[in-house]
Amino acid sequence: MPKVTYFHEITFEDIPEGQTLLDVSIHHRIPHLHQCGGQARCTTCRIQILDGLSNVSPPSPLEKKVASERGWDEFTRLACQTHVHGDVVVRRLLDNSQDIIVLDLEELHGGSAGEGKELDLAVLFSDIRDFTTHSEQNLPYDIVHMLNRYFTAAAEPVLNNNGFIDKYIGDGILAAFGTRDESPETACRNAVRAALGMLEAARRLAPTLEQQFHVPLHIGIGIHFGTVILGRIGHPGKRQITVIGDTVNTASRIESMTKEFATPILLSDSVVSQQGYGVSRIDYDKLLRVLIGTLEEFLAEEFTPEVQHAWRTVYGMIAETMIEAAEN
Repeated sequence: MPKVTYFHEITFEDIPEGQTLLDVSIHHRIPHLHQCGGQARCTTCRIQILDGLSNVSPPSPLEKKVASERGWDEFTRLACQTHVHGDVVVRRLLDNSQDIIVLDLEELHGGSAGEGKELDLAVLFSDIRDFTTHSEQNLPYDIVHMLNRYFTAAAEPVLNNNGFIDKYIGDGILAAFGTRDESPETACRNAVRAALGMLEAARRLAPTLEQQFHVPLHIGIGIHFGTVILGRIGHPGKRQITVIGDTVNTASRIESMTKEFATPILLSDSVVSQQGYGVSRIDYDKLLRVLIGTLEEFLAEEFTPEVQHAWRTVYGMIAETMIEAAEN
């Protein structure tokens, strides 16, 4: 039976013939990215065949198309599409999201991660309301615990919507959408959906943090679409892929304005103007539920039935206007 060796890692013998390399990794608990679930709809499971190329299945038409678009050689394959028929030595090419961004920048945009590349992206900036004030009442290690609980919950919607988490800034999150050559409409849609998911994640986590640490969890999110520079920045010994530019600063300022307007999410005109960016009536219904839940927690006893009715009425008018604009 075939033998699969992970270069400089481990060798597994008696692999069932015909099994994909991704299945081998999953079965033997080898960490192996596969963002699309092994459906050949992404390239995160890519591997390099170091030995035994003749012992794996030939590329499928879909895999050939991906390889051609990205300029891959014959040794670079999708693990989810590569079936084992004999001994093979492989090396996983991606370990984390930073690796994905670097390779996408080089393969899709024809640039170097070190040089940087000008791209049009949707930038999302989020922040926890008054967290610094409330955190002063807790011990430092408790703060670390709370932030990690929140970041774990809030980051999932970003990653699930093809977002790139640029960095964590104190209790804030900076993320970008569109790095994988998506259209502006798709990038904005993914950013909005991620924001909705983040609000829902915060809403679910809030009772726990309130009960255990007496810290209320309310977040604000600003989203702006525009031109950024994406590249490696920092000391040569420790550089990080990041986005810079006025678009990032604008997203941060928009997030700050959510406090002034007492709303959890604000979108810039450049996001809203992406006609037909894919937000449906269902998405607006989800946002309404999250908005009402957030206002109920924030206003407490002041959130009377009359106030709730007024918010629902105003929101309904805004939602209908935006839906009509997107459809026409």
